[in-house]
Amino acid sequence: LMPTCSIPFPECDIDERLDVLSFSCIPCSNGALQSSKVTACSCEPGWALFNIAENGTVQCALCKPPQVVTMDGRACITCDGNDTQIIDGKCACLDPRSIPVEQDINGAWLSRVHCKQCDVMHTPSIFSGIARCAPCPDRRMRASTTSGPCQCPDDFITVQGVCIPEDIQNRYRLRQADTTITFPRSQQTVTSNFLSNFLRHSWMLCAESRFLNTSSCQMIANMCVMQMYNREIGACNAYLDLLADVQTSQHGWISWPQQLPWLYFNSDSSTLKEVSIPFDDLQGAHLRFWIVVTDAMGNIYPLQDVGALFQPCGAEDRSWEYLGNNFQQTCSLTLAELRAHLSALQSENNIAFFEMFVQTSQTTLAPIPVEVLVTSGSDPLPQFVRRFFLLDEVSGASDDQGMDIVRYLEKISIFARIQPGHRILDLPKATATYRDIPRERFISSSLPFQFVMRYHLPQRRYNRALMGLTITYSIISLFVAVLRASSFSRRNFVEVIDETWLRVFIGGYLRTLGSLMFWTVIGASFFWLITYRGQQEFFMQLPIGGQDSWLPPLLLTASILKVVDGLLLLRRLSTFDIFFVDHEASTTINENQQEATPTTIWRRTFIANEWNELTMIRHLKPLTSLFFVVIILRGFGLERYAVQNPGTFPDLESDTTHYLLRTALIFTSYVLAGLTQLFFFAGFYNRFVYNPLLSFIDLCSLANISVLIFDSAVHGYYIHGKSPHGFSDVDMHTMLVNLKKEAEDMVGHRGLETDTDLQTFEIFIPQKLRKEWETVLDRISDSMDILRRTTLQSGDTERMRQLAQATIVLNRLFIGYLDHSFRDIDYIIKVRPFFERMLGTTPDIKRGIFYKDPALSVEKTLLLGNEVSLLIMECAIFIFWDYILT
Repeated sequence: LMPTCSIPFPECDIDERLDVLSFSCIPCSNGALQSSKVTACSCEPGWALFNIAENGTVQCALCKPPQVVTMDGRACITCDGNDTQIIDGKCACLDPRSIPVEQDINGAWLSRVHCKQCDVMHTPSIFSGIARCAPCPDRRMRASTTSGPCQCPDDFITVQGVCIPEDIQNRYRLRQADTTITFPRSQQTVTSNFLSNFLRHSWMLCAESRFLNTSSCQMIANMCVMQMYNREIGACNAYLDLLADVQTSQHGWISWPQQLPWLYFNSDSSTLKEVSIPFDDLQGAHLRFWIVVTDAMGNIYPLQDVGALFQPCGAEDRSWEYLGNNFQQTCSLTLAELRAHLSALQSENNIAFFEMFVQTSQTTLAPIPVEVLVTSGSDPLPQFVRRFFLLDEVSGASDDQGMDIVRYLEKISIFARIQPGHRILDLPKATATYRDIPRERFISSSLPFQFVMRYHLPQRRYNRALMGLTITYSIISLFVAVLRASSFSRRNFVEVIDETWLRVFIGGYLRTLGSLMFWTVIGASFFWLITYRGQQEFFMQLPIGGQDSWLPPLLLTASILKVVDGLLLLRRLSTFDIFFVDHEASTTINENQQEATPTTIWRRTFIANEWNELTMIRHLKPLTSLFFVVIILRGFGLERYAVQNPGTFPDLESDTTHYLLRTALIFTSYVLAGLTQLFFFAGFYNRFVYNPLLSFIDLCSLANISVLIFDSAVHGYYIHGKSPHGFSDVDMHTMLVNLKKEAEDMVGHRGLETDTDLQTFEIFIPQKLRKEWETVLDRISDSMDILRRTTLQSGDTERMRQLAQATIVLNRLFIGYLDHSFRDIDYIIKVRPFFERMLGTTPDIKRGIFYKDPALSVEKTLLLGNEVSLLIMECAIFIFWDYILT
């Protein structure tokens, strides 16, 4: 057919049928009309079916009076006896206790219908077009002489086809509350039609038959489930009354009744704890589950695979059966969608109840305990039971109250515990969470459904180790904080514990504790990533839920403390004392007048501005790092390793990830992003394009200005910028000549020491120099506020002059100190020992000490020298929000 061709939809008349092969209407034969199936014809009333052709055509024959159509509709037979009558075109007996006989014992049609009377133990019955005398359902019943149906004796009552003595009814009295069901979410208590109609009768039939009436006993169990296993009322009370008369031990389970449905597990059942499943007994590393289905009327169906029963959300996904695979599926469903999913098991007027089993070996099964939240009095009581359902549209219907409430399984979780140190699985357990809602709301809205499969490996030793590490880290952090506060005291001449000392102590404690916790979390994350994802045979499970009670708080605390550490670092970088020492000598106006012309301020202003720009430079840009992280996680697919699937089977599509695996992958991505940028700047950009710190040091030498940076009273860093030419405030020609001489090694070197080029030092200055410095600053402390004002006030000009003069005095003080001009304030240059540099100790400062710093540790005063710490802070922020939002 061409794509544009179309076939008209056939609308067949009443005397035609639809031929699905030709997609056309075919006329029915004489005496036949279209049947309810549309694709077939059936004989009209008064016509008998005597043949069906090979092509499916029905051939009918008219039955002429006194003949009528037989009960099976396949022949005509005479109906004109005195004991017969014609009703609806069929021959019937006048005696209600008789049946019409149309065939002999060999199946041949008789010439005319005659009637045969059933005895008192039987009643007339027609099944599939054949009349017969059916036995009464109870041996005490007798057929009625007037109406035909079986009836119980006068002192008996009929209960679902069984005769029960009238005096026995008093033993099975029900309270009004026994037929009610409470729906907590809807805040309604409903008198159930189903319980009102069947509870008492089922109870009597099950008990009086000595449990032989299995359907009634099953119905009692089902109604107990409808009442959510409430032991104090209704069906559960009746069930427990019946349970008292039976033995409860089967297949090694002491709580399994021998003659009743099994509903409750004993809470102290040792068998529940002893059942285990060795990994080696599982076929293909699969954990298979089976179910037995019972409907609301007590009919039992054979054992069957659970299949997609717990997956109404869409396509069947059997990956949850893989050993060790933590699975979760969530969706929203309407009542119609849930009905369609269960259409093969139950209808709108029925309920399918399930009992679940797990396959423990090739030939054995074990029952799965299901935990349901049951109301006992006013207190919620969790207990293990056997039977549960997915959808209940029956128990919530009540004609008296006009209520129609539906209860459905909102969440089902299966938990399997792995024995520590063994490849053995304890008996899995399930948890069922129900939700109730009025039918009208369920029809018009979608409600959530969740299916979860979780494996549990006890982590007591793991949590104890983390708790021990946390306590140890707290002690170590206190010790390190005391050392840092002590070093701060020596460097800042703090002799008593004051507010500043406490701030340094607390800051040092938080920084150390945060670092130790953070690296512990990172180490634990990599441990789980490597061992869990790399296992060849399943033996290890990630900590889930309440198993890792210590690690999530540790992760959040460590992330917050690393952010605090980063903020403290930024604060520390913004509180340094910096002084720019101008080595330029003043010039005289003329030889007669010995007046010195002050040096220009522009060189120092320019260097100060360059330093300010230098403090803002970072090689590892946050947005660039974040871009790299997204590319690594998403672009290279690294994020798939965060899925909660062990490495024992092929990767399965799953959205369930674990925060520990994500943490390890996030940190890995940040490390790769940081190393990529660091290698680029260190190996190429700084070497061949532009090195901001070395360029700044070169600029200081050109400007003839040195830089003193103090992070405490006596400790800091020194950049030696004194020009080897002695001056720098020259014209361009002179500057070019000086640079040429320097390139040809015709002048001295730029270093602080003779014949060296080392210009950076870590310094400790004597206390006396610091006091001289502070003395100068104290004189002008009252004049500092004019620098913050935008308008001049009276006396500001004099104050400005004092500030300028103080700057000159400080400049001369530092030049004299650097040039060894003071006998009592001097310094020495030396190499700092490795361990002293590593521990950051403070030496005995009798005289100043300039430690050689070829590694440019002066970068510690810049963002450039703290790139790793800032990158870790960014990583900690990412990990924190990943944990909170995922």
